[in-house]
Amino acid sequence: MTRTLLLFVAAICCTGLPATAADPKPAAEKIAVDSPDGTDVLKWKGGKKAAFYLAFDDGCPTHLTNVIPELQKRKIVGTFYIIAGRPTFNGNKKWEEAAKSPYVVFANHTFRHKDFPTLEGFEDEVVQTNKVILRLQPGTKASRVIAFGKPGGVKYGITDADIAGVLAKHDMVNRLPFWTPVIHVKTPDDMTKWVDQGIAKGEIGHLDFHGVGGDWLVTPVDFFLAILDKLDACRDVLWVSDTASIMKYAAERKAATVKVAENTPAKVRLTLTTTLDAKLYDEPLSLATKVPAAWKQAVVTQGESKVTVPVTGGVAVYDAVPGGPEIVLIEGR
Repeated sequence: MTRTLLLFVAAICCTGLPATAADPKPAAEKIAVDSPDGTDVLKWKGGKKAAFYLAFDDGCPTHLTNVIPELQKRKIVGTFYIIAGRPTFNGNKKWEEAAKSPYVVFANHTFRHKDFPTLEGFEDEVVQTNKVILRLQPGTKASRVIAFGKPGGVKYGITDADIAGVLAKHDMVNRLPFWTPVIHVKTPDDMTKWVDQGIAKGEIGHLDFHGVGGDWLVTPVDFFLAILDKLDACRDVLWVSDTASIMKYAAERKAATVKVAENTPAKVRLTLTTTLDAKLYDEPLSLATKVPAAWKQAVVTQGESKVTVPVTGGVAVYDAVPGGPEIVLIEGR
Protein backbone atom coordinates (compact mmCIF):
# COMPACT_ATOMS: atom_id res chain seq x y z
CA MET A 1 0.00 0.00 0.00
CA THR A 2 1.42 3.38 -0.95
CA ARG A 3 1.71 6.26 1.48
CA THR A 4 -0.81 8.25 -0.59
CA LEU A 5 -3.41 5.52 -0.15
CA LEU A 6 -2.65 5.28 3.57
CA LEU A 7 -3.29 9.00 3.99
CA PHE A 8 -6.57 8.57 2.09
CA VAL A 9 -7.60 5.76 4.45
CA ALA A 10 -6.69 7.85 7.50
CA ALA A 11 -8.86 10.72 6.30
CA ILE A 12 -11.84 8.42 5.74
CA CYS A 13 -11.57 6.80 9.17
CA CYS A 14 -11.89 10.04 11.11
CA THR A 15 -14.22 12.09 8.93
CA GLY A 16 -16.34 9.37 7.33
CA LEU A 17 -15.71 10.80 3.86
CA PRO A 18 -12.70 11.29 1.60
CA ALA A 19 -11.03 14.62 2.37
CA THR A 20 -10.98 17.17 -0.44
CA ALA A 21 -10.04 20.85 -0.54
CA ALA A 22 -13.74 21.75 -0.79
CA ASP A 23 -14.86 19.66 2.18
CA PRO A 24 -15.61 21.59 5.38
CA LYS A 25 -13.67 20.74 8.50
CA PRO A 26 -15.60 18.24 10.67
CA ALA A 27 -17.60 20.15 13.27
CA ALA A 28 -16.58 19.74 16.87
CA GLU A 29 -19.10 17.93 19.03
CA LYS A 30 -21.28 20.01 21.30
CA ILE A 31 -20.09 19.60 24.87
CA ALA A 32 -22.84 18.94 27.40
CA VAL A 33 -22.43 19.86 31.07
CA ASP A 34 -23.87 17.25 33.41
CA SER A 35 -22.92 18.61 36.82
CA PRO A 36 -25.81 20.26 38.69
CA ASP A 37 -23.55 23.17 39.68
CA GLY A 38 -22.89 23.95 36.01
CA THR A 39 -19.20 23.04 35.60
CA ASP A 40 -17.61 19.76 34.51
CA VAL A 41 -13.95 18.73 34.42
CA LEU A 42 -13.60 17.29 30.92
CA LYS A 43 -12.15 13.82 30.52
CA TRP A 44 -9.46 14.98 28.08
CA LYS A 45 -7.88 18.24 27.05
CA GLY A 46 -10.17 20.51 25.07
CA GLY A 47 -13.04 18.05 25.34
CA LYS A 48 -11.34 15.60 22.97
CA LYS A 49 -12.67 12.03 22.94
CA ALA A 50 -9.39 10.32 23.83
CA ALA A 51 -5.66 10.82 24.35
CA PHE A 52 -2.71 9.31 22.51
CA TYR A 53 1.06 9.33 22.89
CA LEU A 54 3.95 8.17 20.70
CA ALA A 55 6.98 6.80 22.55
CA PHE A 56 10.47 6.15 21.17
CA ASP A 57 12.91 3.97 23.09
CA ASP A 58 16.70 3.88 23.38
CA GLY A 59 17.65 7.14 21.66
CA CYS A 60 18.06 5.35 18.32
CA PRO A 61 20.02 7.24 15.63
CA THR A 62 17.01 6.96 13.30
CA HIS A 63 14.99 9.04 15.77
CA LEU A 64 17.18 11.97 14.80
CA THR A 65 17.02 11.35 11.05
CA ASN A 66 13.60 9.79 10.40
CA VAL A 67 11.38 10.61 13.37
CA ILE A 68 11.94 14.09 14.78
CA PRO A 69 11.83 15.93 11.43
CA GLU A 70 8.47 14.32 10.66
CA LEU A 71 7.08 15.15 14.11
CA GLN A 72 8.16 18.76 13.72
CA LYS A 73 6.65 18.95 10.24
CA ARG A 74 3.24 17.91 11.60
CA LYS A 75 3.60 19.58 15.03
CA ILE A 76 3.10 16.26 16.80
CA VAL A 77 4.82 15.65 20.14
CA GLY A 78 6.89 12.53 20.75
CA THR A 79 8.20 11.10 24.03
CA PHE A 80 11.81 9.90 23.79
CA TYR A 81 12.89 7.38 26.45
CA ILE A 82 16.60 8.07 26.57
CA ILE A 83 19.44 5.88 27.84
CA ALA A 84 21.43 8.83 29.12
CA GLY A 85 24.77 7.01 29.52
CA ARG A 86 24.79 5.29 26.15
CA PRO A 87 27.63 6.61 23.91
CA THR A 88 25.25 7.34 21.03
CA PHE A 89 23.38 9.77 23.30
CA ASN A 90 25.81 11.05 25.92
CA GLY A 91 27.53 14.15 24.60
CA ASN A 92 25.82 13.87 21.21
CA LYS A 93 25.33 17.45 19.98
CA LYS A 94 22.50 16.36 17.70
CA TRP A 95 20.48 15.13 20.68
CA GLU A 96 21.30 18.29 22.61
CA GLU A 97 19.93 20.30 19.71
CA ALA A 98 16.86 18.07 19.39
CA ALA A 99 16.14 18.68 23.08
CA LYS A 100 15.26 22.29 22.23
CA SER A 101 12.32 21.27 20.04
CA PRO A 102 8.83 21.69 21.53
CA TYR A 103 7.93 18.38 19.86
CA VAL A 104 10.63 16.39 21.70
CA VAL A 105 10.04 15.43 25.34
CA PHE A 106 12.66 13.33 27.09
CA ALA A 107 11.70 10.49 29.44
CA ASN A 108 13.71 8.05 31.56
CA HIS A 109 14.87 4.66 30.24
CA THR A 110 17.69 4.37 32.84
CA PHE A 111 21.34 5.35 32.43
CA ARG A 112 22.84 2.18 30.92
CA HIS A 113 19.91 -0.19 30.18
CA LYS A 114 21.83 -3.09 31.75
CA ASP A 115 20.87 -5.74 34.33
CA PHE A 116 19.50 -4.43 37.64
CA PRO A 117 20.51 -6.87 40.41
CA THR A 118 19.98 -4.35 43.24
CA LEU A 119 17.48 -1.67 44.13
CA GLU A 120 20.29 0.78 44.90
CA GLY A 121 21.81 0.35 41.44
CA PHE A 122 18.46 0.78 39.74
CA GLU A 123 17.67 3.94 41.68
CA ASP A 124 21.10 5.39 40.90
CA GLU A 125 20.54 4.88 37.16
CA VAL A 126 17.13 6.51 37.35
CA VAL A 127 18.49 9.50 39.28
CA GLN A 128 21.41 9.97 36.89
CA THR A 129 19.10 9.99 33.89
CA ASN A 130 16.70 12.45 35.53
CA LYS A 131 19.62 14.82 36.05
CA VAL A 132 20.49 14.63 32.35
CA ILE A 133 16.88 15.25 31.35
CA LEU A 134 16.58 18.28 33.61
CA ARG A 135 19.87 19.65 32.29
CA LEU A 136 18.90 19.27 28.64
CA GLN A 137 15.27 20.29 29.12
CA PRO A 138 15.29 22.50 32.21
CA GLY A 139 11.92 24.20 31.68
CA THR A 140 10.95 26.81 34.23
CA LYS A 141 11.00 24.67 37.39
CA ALA A 142 13.68 22.84 39.34
CA SER A 143 11.66 19.62 39.33
CA ARG A 144 8.74 18.11 37.46
CA VAL A 145 7.01 14.81 36.77
CA ILE A 146 9.09 12.67 34.39
CA ALA A 147 7.82 9.60 32.56
CA PHE A 148 9.57 6.25 32.94
CA GLY A 149 9.83 3.29 30.58
CA LYS A 150 11.04 -0.01 32.05
CA PRO A 151 13.92 -1.48 30.00
CA GLY A 152 13.24 -4.85 28.43
CA GLY A 153 15.62 -7.68 27.64
CA VAL A 154 17.58 -7.32 30.89
CA LYS A 155 17.62 -9.22 34.19
CA TYR A 156 16.03 -7.84 37.34
CA GLY A 157 16.84 -8.66 40.94
CA ILE A 158 14.08 -6.28 42.04
CA THR A 159 10.30 -6.39 41.82
CA ASP A 160 7.80 -4.15 40.06
CA ALA A 161 6.79 -2.94 43.52
CA ASP A 162 10.41 -1.90 44.13
CA ILE A 163 10.39 0.00 40.84
CA ALA A 164 7.09 1.69 41.70
CA GLY A 165 8.58 2.85 45.00
CA VAL A 166 11.53 4.47 43.23
CA LEU A 167 9.24 6.19 40.75
CA ALA A 168 7.05 7.60 43.53
CA LYS A 169 10.10 8.79 45.44
CA HIS A 170 11.41 10.73 42.46
CA ASP A 171 8.12 12.15 41.14
CA MET A 172 7.86 9.90 38.11
CA VAL A 173 5.01 8.17 36.26
CA ASN A 174 5.15 4.78 34.58
CA ARG A 175 3.97 4.40 31.03
CA LEU A 176 1.42 1.87 29.85
CA PRO A 177 2.55 -1.65 28.84
CA PHE A 178 4.79 -1.69 25.76
CA TRP A 179 2.84 -1.90 22.50
CA THR A 180 4.67 -1.59 19.21
CA PRO A 181 4.08 -1.55 15.45
CA VAL A 182 5.08 -4.64 13.43
CA ILE A 183 5.02 -6.90 16.53
CA HIS A 184 1.65 -6.03 18.08
CA VAL A 185 0.19 -3.83 15.34
CA LYS A 186 1.26 -5.76 12.27
CA THR A 187 -0.21 -3.83 9.34
CA PRO A 188 -1.25 -0.28 8.51
CA ASP A 189 -4.86 -1.47 8.64
CA ASP A 190 -4.29 -2.82 12.17
CA MET A 191 -2.77 0.53 13.09
CA THR A 192 -5.80 2.44 11.81
CA LYS A 193 -8.11 0.17 13.81
CA TRP A 194 -5.89 0.56 16.91
CA VAL A 195 -6.22 4.35 16.84
CA ASP A 196 -9.96 4.18 16.14
CA GLN A 197 -10.45 1.73 19.02
CA GLY A 198 -8.70 4.15 21.36
CA ILE A 199 -10.99 6.97 20.24
CA ALA A 200 -14.08 4.79 20.64
CA LYS A 201 -13.07 3.73 24.16
CA GLY A 202 -12.21 7.28 25.17
CA GLU A 203 -9.05 6.20 26.96
CA ILE A 204 -5.27 6.55 26.50
CA GLY A 205 -3.92 5.01 23.30
CA HIS A 206 -0.24 4.69 22.49
CA LEU A 207 2.40 3.15 20.26
CA ASP A 208 6.00 2.46 21.29
CA PHE A 209 8.88 2.41 18.81
CA HIS A 210 12.54 1.52 18.62
CA GLY A 211 14.19 2.02 15.24
CA VAL A 212 12.28 3.67 12.42
CA GLY A 213 13.68 2.81 9.02
CA GLY A 214 16.80 1.26 10.58
CA ASP A 215 18.58 0.36 13.86
CA TRP A 216 16.76 -2.43 15.77
CA LEU A 217 13.18 -3.68 16.22
CA VAL A 218 12.53 -1.69 13.08
CA THR A 219 9.30 0.01 12.06
CA PRO A 220 9.33 0.79 8.30
CA VAL A 221 9.30 4.49 7.47
CA ASP A 222 6.09 4.20 5.40
CA PHE A 223 4.31 2.55 8.32
CA PHE A 224 5.49 5.30 10.68
CA LEU A 225 4.37 8.05 8.30
CA ALA A 226 0.97 6.40 7.97
CA ILE A 227 0.60 6.51 11.76
CA LEU A 228 1.45 10.21 11.81
CA ASP A 229 -1.01 10.89 8.99
CA LYS A 230 -3.71 9.01 10.87
CA LEU A 231 -3.13 10.98 14.08
CA ASP A 232 -2.98 14.23 12.12
CA ALA A 233 -6.35 13.46 10.50
CA CYS A 234 -7.92 12.83 13.92
CA ARG A 235 -6.86 16.02 15.72
CA ASP A 236 -10.47 17.15 16.20
CA VAL A 237 -11.24 14.15 18.40
CA LEU A 238 -7.82 13.08 19.70
CA TRP A 239 -5.44 14.82 22.11
CA VAL A 240 -1.90 13.80 21.12
CA SER A 241 0.74 14.77 23.67
CA ASP A 242 3.70 13.41 25.65
CA THR A 243 3.34 10.56 28.12
CA ALA A 244 3.85 12.59 31.30
CA SER A 245 1.32 15.28 30.34
CA ILE A 246 -1.35 12.72 29.54
CA MET A 247 -0.70 10.68 32.69
CA LYS A 248 -0.74 13.85 34.79
CA TYR A 249 -4.02 14.99 33.27
CA ALA A 250 -5.64 11.63 34.03
CA ALA A 251 -4.44 11.70 37.64
CA GLU A 252 -5.42 15.34 38.15
CA ARG A 253 -8.88 14.79 36.74
CA LYS A 254 -9.55 12.08 39.30
CA ALA A 255 -8.17 14.21 42.14
CA ALA A 256 -9.97 17.44 41.21
CA THR A 257 -13.03 19.01 42.81
CA VAL A 258 -14.96 21.99 41.46
CA LYS A 259 -16.71 24.31 43.92
CA VAL A 260 -18.93 27.06 42.49
CA ALA A 261 -19.08 30.16 44.69
CA GLU A 262 -21.25 32.32 42.42
CA ASN A 263 -23.35 31.70 39.33
CA THR A 264 -25.31 34.75 38.20
CA PRO A 265 -26.21 36.25 34.80
CA ALA A 266 -23.21 38.57 35.16
CA LYS A 267 -20.52 36.32 36.60
CA VAL A 268 -19.44 32.77 37.45
CA ARG A 269 -16.87 32.21 40.22
CA LEU A 270 -15.42 28.82 41.11
CA THR A 271 -12.40 27.04 42.53
CA LEU A 272 -10.62 23.94 41.22
CA THR A 273 -9.01 22.08 44.11
CA THR A 274 -6.87 18.94 44.07
CA THR A 275 -5.60 16.31 46.48
CA LEU A 276 -2.31 16.05 44.56
CA ASP A 277 0.81 18.17 44.88
CA ALA A 278 -0.20 21.10 42.67
CA LYS A 279 3.42 22.18 42.23
CA LEU A 280 4.15 18.92 40.39
CA TYR A 281 0.75 18.03 38.97
CA ASP A 282 0.27 21.30 37.14
CA GLU A 283 -1.10 20.19 33.77
CA PRO A 284 -4.04 22.54 33.05
CA LEU A 285 -7.39 20.75 33.11
CA SER A 286 -10.12 21.59 30.62
CA LEU A 287 -13.38 22.73 32.19
CA ALA A 288 -16.80 23.29 30.65
CA THR A 289 -19.06 25.84 32.36
CA LYS A 290 -22.67 26.74 31.61
CA VAL A 291 -23.08 30.48 31.08
CA PRO A 292 -26.06 32.62 30.01
CA ALA A 293 -27.25 31.64 26.53
CA ALA A 294 -26.90 35.24 25.32
CA TRP A 295 -23.12 35.22 25.85
CA LYS A 296 -21.11 34.88 22.64
CA GLN A 297 -17.75 34.90 24.43
CA ALA A 298 -16.51 34.46 27.97
CA VAL A 299 -13.51 36.15 29.57
CA VAL A 300 -11.88 33.61 31.90
CA THR A 301 -9.48 34.81 34.59
CA GLN A 302 -7.41 32.71 36.98
CA GLY A 303 -4.80 34.73 38.87
CA GLU A 304 -2.67 36.52 36.28
CA SER A 305 -4.00 34.35 33.44
CA LYS A 306 -6.74 35.90 31.32
CA VAL A 307 -8.19 34.49 28.11
CA THR A 308 -11.29 35.01 25.98
CA VAL A 309 -13.02 31.85 24.73
CA PRO A 310 -16.06 31.30 22.50
CA VAL A 311 -19.38 30.22 23.96
CA THR A 312 -21.12 27.41 22.07
CA GLY A 313 -24.61 26.33 23.06
CA GLY A 314 -24.34 28.21 26.34
CA VAL A 315 -21.11 26.43 27.32
CA ALA A 316 -17.62 27.92 27.68
CA VAL A 317 -14.66 25.52 27.48
CA TYR A 318 -11.35 26.66 28.96
CA ASP A 319 -8.22 25.47 30.76
CA ALA A 320 -7.47 26.03 34.44
CA VAL A 321 -4.69 24.94 36.78
CA PRO A 322 -5.81 22.70 39.67
CA GLY A 323 -4.98 24.12 43.08
CA GLY A 324 -4.61 27.59 41.60
CA PRO A 325 -6.43 30.86 42.31
CA GLU A 326 -10.17 31.36 41.95
CA ILE A 327 -11.56 31.17 38.41
CA VAL A 328 -13.89 33.97 37.24
CA LEU A 329 -15.97 34.04 34.05
CA ILE A 330 -17.66 37.18 32.75
CA GLU A 331 -19.27 38.00 29.42
CA GLY A 332 -16.83 38.91 26.68
CA ARG A 333 -17.49 42.04 24.64
